Amino acid sequence: MRISIDEKLPNEILTQVIDYLPPHSLHVAARVNSRWFQITRVLGVNHLVFPATLRSVNSKTMYVKNQIASATEGARIRHMLILSTSILPDNVFRLIQQLCPNIVSFDYDPHILTTDMKTVANRKRHLFLSANAGWGKSIAHLPACNHAGGMQWKDADLCRRLETFYGHYQSLPLSYWRKTYVNLMLPHLPSLYDLTLHIPFKMRETNIACLDYHCPRLTALTLRDIQLSCVFNRNAYGNRVNKVLATVKTLKLEYIKFLYIRTLDYFPKKFPNVQSLTLFLDDQSFQPLFPQLEPDRKSFQVVRDKVVILISCFKHLTELIVYVKDYQTNESITSQVWPDDWVRFYCDHLTQINQLQHYEINYA
Repeated sequence: MRISIDEKLPNEILTQVIDYLPPHSLHVAARVNSRWFQITRVLGVNHLVFPATLRSVNSKTMYVKNQIASATEGARIRHMLILSTSILPDNVFRLIQQLCPNIVSFDYDPHILTTDMKTVANRKRHLFLSANAGWGKSIAHLPACNHAGGMQWKDADLCRRLETFYGHYQSLPLSYWRKTYVNLMLPHLPSLYDLTLHIPFKMRETNIACLDYHCPRLTALTLRDIQLSCVFNRNAYGNRVNKVLATVKTLKLEYIKFLYIRTLDYFPKKFPNVQSLTLFLDDQSFQPLFPQLEPDRKSFQVVRDKVVILISCFKHLTELIVYVKDYQTNESITSQVWPDDWVRFYCDHLTQINQLQHYEINYA
């Protein structure tokens, strides 16, 4: 009979070990077994599961009051995960703020939402930060907030404390350059290690370059719906713009629109130490590279070669996850430029030499 090592550890030591996990992993740990569930409860991990039968605001309000019965119980909760098929009404959300004043992380469970990443991004938007109330003194993990709630970037304590942030374009400080490009103006975030930028506008390489200064501890970066015109050209732009972001280990590119062909080989040069790469690709990702109505085979081959460079030039890659939409359609651009056979051969080779530990390619 095999006995796991955690069964040999006393609760005090196992509690200290689990306490080192990031918020998302804490919620996963709560589902391992009853013992781990009790330990995570001691650490302030809580799940609110809203049944689909609760449709009105009053029914959801009563449900929250029943689940968080006392002020003592609410004050103990530090990590909240909402399992619901819809965004919470503002009144229900404010009630959670009142009952749980010491929340450090708050998020929705993505596993019960639709697999369409764009829909998930929209449903994660939420206001939960105000100047004088709420979680302004405790929150360190912000999955999202909208402009109406008012992102309090002037709060120096918040900027110093923030560790993860989901930045929607309505909550980010943006300015416009030449009426077509946006400039991202982030404050100094010394503790931030996980950043998601959801900005469906054109963005230049200077915005990516500034992350090295504003987020010196950044290890995970997600770029979503951005129209990128980044080009890594050290001779033209100098050292500041093309300084590599060596701290980033996890990179996710979700439905990025590549405006220039050279943008495809920008990422391996900018993020040379990436170990985990996730790509979400569809026809819109490559459409700007083909201004003509009927691209020829040579144009497809040029883009295909750049996609090969995009993947193969990450020298430290240990995990590759790819989601390809529109691939089954013969008329789609994605089916013409995605090098499926080469990617599988390359991944198999890296797996055989024990460099690539995990890869998966999904088609929709």
